[in-house]
Amino acid sequence: MRRPDDDCVHQKAEERKLPAPTELLTSIYPQAGRDGEDIKLAFKGYSKDSEEAMISSGLTQWKASDVLCNYLLNDDDIIKESLSMVGLQFHLLELGSGLGKCGLLAHHLLQTKDTTRGNAYHTVLTDGDINAMRFLQRNVAFNTTDGEKISCQKLLWGEKEANAFLSQQNGRPFHLIIGSDLLQIPQTLENHRSEGYYYVYNRMVNDLFDTVKILGTTFILAHDEELSIPVDIVIAEAAKRYFFYEVLKQEGSVYLLRFRRTKT
Repeated sequence: MRRPDDDCVHQKAEERKLPAPTELLTSIYPQAGRDGEDIKLAFKGYSKDSEEAMISSGLTQWKASDVLCNYLLNDDDIIKESLSMVGLQFHLLELGSGLGKCGLLAHHLLQTKDTTRGNAYHTVLTDGDINAMRFLQRNVAFNTTDGEKISCQKLLWGEKEANAFLSQQNGRPFHLIIGSDLLQIPQTLENHRSEGYYYVYNRMVNDLFDTVKILGTTFILAHDEELSIPVDIVIAEAAKRYFFYEVLKQEGSVYLLRFRRTKT
């Protein structure tokens, strides 16, 4: 039997004609770019309390994205070692990219750490929400000049969807997967005691880790308990798929977790 909230689970938000963006969100990372230049990113979107953000949480920015970005920025090894350990090309995937902040920063850091100045990396930013995808594509085009090394692709979560997506990548898994604020509950299910609430969350977290297990073995997730389910539930679902975890950082209600798969 199909439940009415299945579309929420699979991020199949209906495409809507949205008003012009009300927010220009900027981030500056001093001297983090190539040759000591600043990395400057700008994103068009909406405020957190807007009606548009209720339609799709990917149309604004949330605090967990700052935690993930700070980690990518300050943990030099995660990017540098990734490039050196992989042979010809390093592939990075962002799930639930939304406006694209974390994935774009990761892409610029890969460019900075690529000492070969060649084709040693490729970044793929994804979302399952068609409204968020439109904004993501525009933001990526605005913030990059090397379009052949970064792409935006639609990705719904689940085993079937992930296998199809992997085929589009020529069967090549990703060396690193990142994501932030991936498990926010739809605004239409704010009643935390409702059956629909638990059903949607169970499906979301199951589909998330079914996707990750197919597309890669290392996953860094910034998870905000204040806007989502307890982190223990996330960890338990990951363990069912043979991922072990470590808490890299905790800032208030936001946990930064690294999952690594130990069994295929």
